[in-house]
Amino acid sequence: MLMSRRHSEDERVPVPRAFTELRADWAAGRESRFQRIRTGLNLLGSGADYHIRHEMQFLRAMEHARDMARNDTVVGAIVERCLRNIFQGGFGLDPQTGDEKLDEDLKADFLEWFENPAQVDVSGRFDGHALAEQAAWGTKVDGGAFVLPQNGQLQAVEYHRCRTPSNTRRNVVAGVLINERRRPLEYWFTKDDLNPLQSLSRVGDIEPYPAYDETGEELVWHIYDPKRFTQTRGVSAFAPVLDCLGMFEDINFANLVRAQASACFVLIRETPPGFSGGPTGRLGARRTEAVSDGTDRLIEELTPGTEIKGRPGETIKGFAPNVPNAEFFEHARFTLQLICACVNLPLISFMLDGRETNFSGWRGALDQAKIGWRRDQALFAHGFHRKAYRYHLRCRLAQRGAAVLRKLAAKLGEQFYRLRINRPRWPYIQPIQDIKAASLELEGLHISPRRQAQERGYDLVELTNETVADNRQRIVAAFVAAHKAEQEIKKTTEQKVRIDPAQVLWLNPKKPLALAEGVPAPAVPAPAAGGNGDGREATRQRGNEATRLRG
Repeated sequence: MLMSRRHSEDERVPVPRAFTELRADWAAGRESRFQRIRTGLNLLGSGADYHIRHEMQFLRAMEHARDMARNDTVVGAIVERCLRNIFQGGFGLDPQTGDEKLDEDLKADFLEWFENPAQVDVSGRFDGHALAEQAAWGTKVDGGAFVLPQNGQLQAVEYHRCRTPSNTRRNVVAGVLINERRRPLEYWFTKDDLNPLQSLSRVGDIEPYPAYDETGEELVWHIYDPKRFTQTRGVSAFAPVLDCLGMFEDINFANLVRAQASACFVLIRETPPGFSGGPTGRLGARRTEAVSDGTDRLIEELTPGTEIKGRPGETIKGFAPNVPNAEFFEHARFTLQLICACVNLPLISFMLDGRETNFSGWRGALDQAKIGWRRDQALFAHGFHRKAYRYHLRCRLAQRGAAVLRKLAAKLGEQFYRLRINRPRWPYIQPIQDIKAASLELEGLHISPRRQAQERGYDLVELTNETVADNRQRIVAAFVAAHKAEQEIKKTTEQKVRIDPAQVLWLNPKKPLALAEGVPAPAVPAPAAGGNGDGREATRQRGNEATRLRG
């Protein structure tokens, strides 16, 4: 926008001077009394790593977020809801080498390793799914997570252990040694037995781990979600709302104490001026309690049904505060919405309560959240699952007795490591209505099958290939089973029958089996007593029985 220096109304400015002072300017780039004073900014511009140059501040923010996730009422539950929606039952892995038998063998071998804590985890406590979820938790709360592949197993490293010694002059950013193009060269981790209160002043106190081996494979899996090109380390997702979280917990605690106070009552004794009545009556058992100022306080127990007798001329009134305040709930709701937005979680999902919105509002909120959840799924699938699969295959190739596998890997090349990760999807909110709407969209040519598959997070080519392969497998299995059944019947009863392969997939109780030529059809069983003769009564009874079992 065009801005110029303002002059007083009485001052006359020559036209040439006015045009000279006329200039284009950003109001956000100028100081004003409406802007918040922000410290730690480089007015000449800076990279993302400039803002974490003070390692103690970087670690302090991390510990604050960890403490809130552990002790406060909001952060831990928000992260838990978010990760449950992202991982659900776990990611599925489907090798894509092009050889079906090899794909099945590789998948079975990987799952045997991945789902066995003794094989996949250095500590022997967690399987691969649990390690992936803990890495995701660290990414949301700490800002990132480290995983070290070692000797065929995985070792998780706490995010705070990557630090920079104070006496180094190398290009190290928060424990990551980078080159002039910002490519990580080494990760410097403190020793596990380092006292948290001990300062890190010597390079000898750290253990450097190369970022890559000689073939370019990652030796340190750094899982984080950068927001800028020059960001070497991740920051907690709750960093923008740490102050808001602290104040929310304080306000929440204060209102809880206030609610406790509302459960009590106060007796107010009013006496006229110059009152000189006798001593007060005894209400119940008495005891004394020492106060911080050194005096003693008399406490009388009050029981239900107590009759309080006042002194002559004294008026006794009761008082109880009116709690809770209606304004608190609206303020708490707004604050929670801001906090949940930092991790892409709808408030209705966090509260597990849909009373605040209607069905359309619920659907809209979840649809927007799924966009972010799919992105997080891609982040963790690439940062952990795909790397774990590739690392396990490399370890298998290096083992003795894997000569055949090495020949196949040499023949297939990079295709040997191809993998499709089946990320969890979310069910339809209204299955019948949603499926009908999708079918009507296709019939009316309002959307292409490819775009509709993309909306659900699927690839149409893969979906078509899978459908054809599954149907082919069913058809082949049905023909083989039908032929075997014909042979068994002929061998047992000497009857030649023709079995429709479709009956193997879906047995129709009304359709009798077809016999070979010249063989009379078997008699249809008589209907049950009270039936209508066409089998509908028996079908109804079977349906009632199925309903009873489900109920």
